Amino acid sequence: MTKSTKRSAARTRQRRHSPPTLYIDECLGRGIALRLQLEGHDASPFDEFAGRSDVEFLPVIGERQWVLVTKDKNVRRNQLEVHAILNAGVRAFVITASGLDHQQISDLVLRAMPKIVRVCRQRGPFVYNVTATGAISQIPRRTLERRARGKKI
Repeated sequence: MTKSTKRSAARTRQRRHSPPTLYIDECLGRGIALRLQLEGHDASPFDEFAGRSDVEFLPVIGERQWVLVTKDKNVRRNQLEVHAILNAGVRAFVITASGLDHQQISDLVLRAMPKIVRVCRQRGPFVYNVTATGAISQIPRRTLERRARGKKI
């Protein structure tokens, strides 16, 4: 009996995913991007888009396949911003915890990073909430689509 030379499904190599580039929104500040960089993550501060509206830069973020990290809750609710996220394929994480200083926010993002990296293997668009405990939860696409159309939920 001869041994088969055909590769089995169990031996196929898993595709390697490069870690995502995180775009740290202006509302979070430059310090959080710097802390993430010090910890070895690819994080870009908001400098390039400072002072611009979210609707202007979200298509660029999607095109570059960056991941938006923000504390701006309007990204989840504003009709124009949700529409821009869906159309540009943006992957977004919104920090929902309130009353945190920059140190606590950067600790929170670092605590959630393994989950963020895992989720970012998916294609966008999507929006996840990041809670004070570091838990993440996805806003259903159907909900985002309704918000983009301007319908009340």
